[in-house]
Amino acid sequence: MSARSAMAGALRAAIGVTELANEKVEERMADLTEAAIHRRTLEKLEERHAAARKHAEDKADERAVDDLTTAAYSRQRSGSLR
Repeated sequence: MSARSAMAGALRAAIGVTELANEKVEERMADLTEAAIHRRTLEKLEERHAAARKHAEDKADERAVDDLTTAAYSRQRSGSLR
């Protein structure tokens, strides 16, 4: 009978350790999930920022080309008016 009690005690202890381990795993999974969500949010913000910066650079390039084209056209017109 005492062997049976000892075996039951060991089983209860093993079950308790398993439950603690499962709790730790769940906590770690929750932490990792939260970190992954945070990382993905930052990645999206970086992508949006890069797209906005590229758009601004493209617009600045377009304005520069427009200015050069307008200046060249104005020089041609000024030269032909003389």
